[in-house]
Amino acid sequence: MHTESTLQDLDNSLTRLGDNLRRFKKVTCTVYTTRELPAEVAARGRRTAALASHQKPLAKELAQEPSAKRTPRLWELNLSTVKLHGLGHYVDSICRHGTTDNYSTQVGEMAHRRVKQIYPVIQKSSHTIGIARYEQRQRILWQIHIHAPVQPPSGNQKPKKTPKSWLEFQDEERLPPGSPNDHHVMSHEVRHALYLPDWLSDNEDNPAVKDFLPKLKDFCLAQMLNDDYDGDDLKYTATQRRHISFLHNKIYCHKRLRVNYTTYDCHRAQDTLNP
Repeated sequence: MHTESTLQDLDNSLTRLGDNLRRFKKVTCTVYTTRELPAEVAARGRRTAALASHQKPLAKELAQEPSAKRTPRLWELNLSTVKLHGLGHYVDSICRHGTTDNYSTQVGEMAHRRVKQIYPVIQKSSHTIGIARYEQRQRILWQIHIHAPVQPPSGNQKPKKTPKSWLEFQDEERLPPGSPNDHHVMSHEVRHALYLPDWLSDNEDNPAVKDFLPKLKDFCLAQMLNDDYDGDDLKYTATQRRHISFLHNKIYCHKRLRVNYTTYDCHRAQDTLNP
């Protein structure tokens, strides 16, 4: 949690850091001459040779230059980077969006990892178009896979339709706005039902469904009896569980769940979960 005084301290600290970095470049860096390492010079030569393979005249001429004549380039401290520029916007961003532990760059980093996996198998001269086409082909193949007809079993046995415990993207479900004072908001529609005996039988080998029904009844009992959760799973006897029954042995799937909560800076916020 931040207060006005801590934000002011952070702003002053970032200002001092910027002044010290500029003074370091202006005073200290001018005293020393910094050049490329031999490994960096060799790597630059290999890159130039790779460019020469594409029949570029200038690159071909540079590639034929002896390595002994390649002088290391001068290096200077670069303060014009995105990360250093972003330091000046930290305080304003915290005031607008909350503390930095409320959001994450994981989504962008994971997407960048996907692009790096695609890059080795595409044409490097037009990598942007290659990545886009690769993603398009993957999406088309996935659509074909999920819409492909299921092969009927041999003999006269009819294929058994396994109920799904989730809703597809194209499935519709009405979820009206709720009060911010409610803990959560969920649709009251009963169109997407799961018949518990069949669903548990079809998923008996799934470790995630192990003891699903007793745990579900324990959760319902804890809510009805207002038992506080102390970190350990609440256990109830079989006699107590027999008092819980589900209408027509059905539970219902929903597409979205909205959860209201209080942030670190004492504001009300809402998250939407899509199972």
